[in-house]
Formats: sequence, structure tokens, C-alpha cells
Amino acid sequence: MPLTKQFRHEYKYLISPHDYYVLHSRLKPVMQLDPYASANGGYHVRSLYFDDIYDSSLMQKNAGIYEREKFRIRVYDKSNSIIKLERKYKNERFVCKEVASLSLDEYNAIMQGYTSFLANSSNPLKKLFYSRISKNLLKPIVITDYYRDALTYPLEEVRVTFDKKMSTVNGNLDIFDFDNHIEIPTEHYKDVVLEVKYNNFMPEFIRDMLFVNASVMAISKYVLCRMAIEEYKLKRN
Repeated sequence: MPLTKQFRHEYKYLISPHDYYVLHSRLKPVMQLDPYASANGGYHVRSLYFDDIYDSSLMQKNAGIYEREKFRIRVYDKSNSIIKLERKYKNERFVCKEVASLSLDEYNAIMQGYTSFLANSSNPLKKLFYSRISKNLLKPIVITDYYRDALTYPLEEVRVTFDKKMSTVNGNLDIFDFDNHIEIPTEHYKDVVLEVKYNNFMPEFIRDMLFVNASVMAISKYVLCRMAIEEYKLKRN
């Protein structure tokens, strides 16, 4: 069960660069820039995903299981000033995300396999992460890289994100190592992933502006990057 009941609607679309420019230009005057945005309005997102020895997260997603969870550690703009531990819990079109801050020392300890400190944390998400590591043998499995433009609107906490140049890496899974690996573009590197999230209802004027010639898709950056790694390995063999 999720740690909180703050479920939100989530819809994903795969759109062309042209549709991205049209939508972003249309929405930007009436929405606010994401607080993580740099001066040019965008930022880099890197996440390290965890999975168990049975690849349960991958298998559940590919099998279309409605109720599932994923754990990841996320950083922004290649900086260690903000390190997030996140659990994304999904049930059909609804998502619930829990977040806890990690120090650089805590991150390094997790990567070295020293996770017992999580069990003694006062943070419930860290305790749950330790439980999953201990019982399900979660381990770091893949990195996702992309550039994001994000817009928000306070009513119903609407959030619209555009993720571009999605890639992964082969080699070191340290999210702060940007040199000792090979960058691998995903199948949709040249496309844009549009994600729309809100609480209970979407304000009608934003819904009208969000019209795109695309269908809702069950797009998973985690799965796309896992696929890219496997295809890269096959080509090397």
C-alpha cells in the first residue's frame, strides 16, 4: 500500500518536436515555470532506478499490471545539492509519489551496499526502501537521462512536463559519474514525452490548450532505457 493517499491523475503522450514547440509556446504565457528550471526554462534530470533479481518492475510494466511501484534516486543538473529518494506507486491512471531527501553520504552508503542506516531512519519512505532492499533484493539497475521543460498551475496542482533527448548509459551506475560510460540514445530520443498530472480535475482552459494529435500511451522511461541497454548489448555481441 502507498504511504500516502495523495493520488494524482497522470497521462502520457509521445509527441513530435514540432508539437512540443507549439504546446510549450501556447501554455507558457498562462502557466508558471517549474521551480527547478534554469534561466533558459529547462533542466537536466538523471535518475537511478532499482529493481529486484526477478526484474519485477520491468515485468509488471510489460505485462500491464495496474498496481505497481518503482524506487529511484534522482538528481538535477548534474549537481549533488539535491538528491531525492522517490517511490512511485501507480494504480491504472492514478499515481502517488513519495519523496525523501538523501545526503551525499547516504547516497554513497547505499551505492556501496551499506543500507542498514535506512532501517533506523525516522522517515517512513527510507524505512520502506530498506525493507524492499532486504526482502526483495533491490539493486541499482539502470540510469535514465533527459532534458525537461516543466510548467505548473496552482489550481489542482497541474503539472505539464516535456522530456527530450532521452538516453541511458552503459557502464558505471553512479549518477554523479558523467565521464566513465557510453551514452545510449533510446528508441524515442528524437521524440518528446509529454506528461500531464493534476489532482482532481483539469482546469478547462488548460485542457483546451493541451490538444495534441496523439493518443495516451503507457510510456515508461525506465522500460525504454532497459530496452536500449539490451539492444546495445546485442549489437556488441
